[in-house]
Amino acid sequence: MTSLSTSSDYINLSTSDYIDWLTEKKTIDIDKVDAIYLDNITRTTLSINKITIKKLFNNLTVFNNLKKLFITNCTIEKIPNSIGNLTKLTQLHLTNNNLNEIPNSIGNLINLTDLRIINNKLTKLPDTFGNLTNLTILDLGHNSLTLFPNIISNLTNLQTLDINNNNLNEIPNSIGNLTNLIYLILTNNNINEIPNSIGNLTKLTQLNLSNNNLNEIPNSIGNLINLKDLRIENNNLNEIPNNIGNLTNLTHLILTNNNLDEIPNSIGNLTKLTHLFISNNQLITLPNSIINLVSLEELDLDDNTLHNTNPEIRGFLREFGVEFNNNNQVPFINPFQVHQAFDKINTQALFTFMKPLLSDNVNSISNKNREDFINYMGDTLEEFIDLMPNNNSRKKVAETDIYNIFGEVLNNILYTPEYKKIISYCLDYVSKQSNEFKMTYVSNFTYDCAHAYNSPNGNVRGELSCARGMIERFVFSLVPAAMLFIDTPIFTEKGYDKLIAIIENKPKTVRQLMDEYAKDCYEEASNSEDDFKKCLKKKLQEKLGNSYNEETVSKELDEYVPLLGLFGGFRKRRVMKTRKHKSKSQRQRQKMTKIRKMKKTLHKSRRYVKK
Repeated sequence: MTSLSTSSDYINLSTSDYIDWLTEKKTIDIDKVDAIYLDNITRTTLSINKITIKKLFNNLTVFNNLKKLFITNCTIEKIPNSIGNLTKLTQLHLTNNNLNEIPNSIGNLINLTDLRIINNKLTKLPDTFGNLTNLTILDLGHNSLTLFPNIISNLTNLQTLDINNNNLNEIPNSIGNLTNLIYLILTNNNINEIPNSIGNLTKLTQLNLSNNNLNEIPNSIGNLINLKDLRIENNNLNEIPNNIGNLTNLTHLILTNNNLDEIPNSIGNLTKLTHLFISNNQLITLPNSIINLVSLEELDLDDNTLHNTNPEIRGFLREFGVEFNNNNQVPFINPFQVHQAFDKINTQALFTFMKPLLSDNVNSISNKNREDFINYMGDTLEEFIDLMPNNNSRKKVAETDIYNIFGEVLNNILYTPEYKKIISYCLDYVSKQSNEFKMTYVSNFTYDCAHAYNSPNGNVRGELSCARGMIERFVFSLVPAAMLFIDTPIFTEKGYDKLIAIIENKPKTVRQLMDEYAKDCYEEASNSEDDFKKCLKKKLQEKLGNSYNEETVSKELDEYVPLLGLFGGFRKRRVMKTRKHKSKSQRQRQKMTKIRKMKKTLHKSRRYVKK
């Protein structure tokens, strides 16, 4: 084969031998060539890559059979007008050059379907650009366009339009003419408004508006029913239209770094969603419907101020490693610190608090043999899990977790009387609470035991707690269940505030201390309200020391004493009679409930115990 003849400023490929060479090599990679001469080329594809040249040869008509022309990673600053003679071109890529304009003759390339002029210095497009009506792909990313070229709106066959990393300020209404668009990428611009006409683009499957200055999204976005990937991160959004729930084909929704303080309830319609990122916003609560996102694989809610979520939402979020860290939320319990935290709990105070609320036979549960006690634990926890709705993804996780918990740990423990008492008191106490309390309790218990060594952000998953850690979590799981009701009257009526204070080893409030001293002071006061108050003040002063505040205590006493009904007797007898009546009624209902449960569970196999 004849060797390739070159000089410092040109390449000559004029013989059939060189055509054969081009066929084999397909690309030319030569530095510092000023011009390229290609005569009688019959190849339909030519790639000129990594050639350092100042201008392309002015007469490109010799390439009149070309269908694909790729000029990439060069230093060319201008494309000659003769490019308009290459009317057979279907693909033209001019990526990574120094082009600041495109010649008008480009409008002659009416067969073009794929045009990419990426990473150049374009500030505008020629008017003839609108002739390229067969274009399906147009990529003008990384240029210097400040205005969206209206002429693009004539290209009604476009399926992909990418104008990322320019300086666009606005998008014209005419974008609504591009009804065949499937991919629209407008990232990294200065766009501050999206027109309503975007709702005409009903074939869109991907819309990326990230890194702009958007304050809102038009309601017409709800028309994009085929959308699968919506990204609007790093903007200034204050809200999301409610009709986002119409986008039922969405799999990715990225809203990171905005100013959102709520998410519409309609998000629950997005049952195909696999990725939801809403970190770095101002969210306080989440809609209840979020638990309907049954296909979700990744959830990012970092750097928000979430609190007061209901039990189902808490269970759902914990599946993705979302923890709560502010004053109204349950702290993450480090598995290496759980024993230290438990050792601080006054278990006797916990038993004293629970005892009046428990079943009459709670102590007999502690006396069960090992096999029966394990089955008692398993059956009780399973009853709590059964309360969860069947479409709740957390329920499936809890069902799996509980069998791992028993199979690998709880089935192998030697249960001391102390362990049995702790567990039986906690489970019996939970059984007397509302269904919401039970679901939250078991959701937190199973998750914390099965994924004890997760990091707070959920990066590490799947390691079971140690045996002692699981027993201690029978107690700790009471806290998130009680916290569920923190903003309701039930929180104090049910004594959840006292329960949390005992478990978290918090100092008692003045009112709690008054409850503690009331009985002794009443006996000392001999039916004298003034002596009763003096006694309470004395005990509070001894207990609080330097933190005692006379004004605060006096105000608390003025509110507290009348509520007791101790002086005059009538309220006390009426309350006691009512309580006695209620207690009897409760015992009757509890007895019937136990009978029904016994009948219901007779057929169950003893599946928690290894034989």
